[in-house]
Amino acid sequence: MGTLTNLIKQFESMTDAHDERRLKLEGMKASVRKANAEADIAEVKAKEYLGITDDEEDDGFIEAIDGRMKDVWDDEES
Repeated sequence: MGTLTNLIKQFESMTDAHDERRLKLEGMKASVRKANAEADIAEVKAKEYLGITDDEEDDGFIEAIDGRMKDVWDDEES
């Protein structure tokens, strides 16, 4: 991902502000920022709906169950 970012920066430095390709790149960047903002909003709304607050720390219970269940299912296949 770092290489892609560096290539984009090089491209931007080589083109002028009115280059059509650069304008398309700016549009893509704006779309990504919008999608990320919408995802953040959806996450906040989901937490509100479920009654989860940021004060509650993730204790890793779900991840522990997921990892343990994999071990259980693996044991049954043997």
